[in-house]
Amino acid sequence: IRQVFVTDPHLSEEPRLVIITESRIPASVIEDLRALPVVRRLIL
Repeated sequence: IRQVFVTDPHLSEEPRLVIITESRIPASVIEDLRALPVVRRLIL
């Protein structure tokens, strides 16, 4: 992980978590992220 940017869900109507990586994210990690109940959308 190179950088992480987060907006506070208490202060933003559409909170976001942005993760910047130097290499590809394994498919298993993407599946785990999508399975989280708080994740509405995952953009790669």
